[in-house]
Amino acid sequence: MKIRSLHIDFDNDILEINGKGYEKATIVNLPGVNGWDIQKLFNSQKFKAREECDRLKVQLIPANHSPSS
Repeated sequence: MKIRSLHIDFDNDILEINGKGYEKATIVNLPGVNGWDIQKLFNSQKFKAREECDRLKVQLIPANHSPSS
């Protein structure tokens, strides 16, 4: 999937990709405090036990980041 726009609102349970609500059960990870991600399952009513669900992880890489040697 090619993502051109992304709207994630943890507080109001909104997950939109390319301007449309994403209807599949999806675990979303966002950067949190002190290096710990925050995570939420969107469309939980569509999640079935023992099934995989889609995952979306947003990663912020600071401008002054240098790769480990």
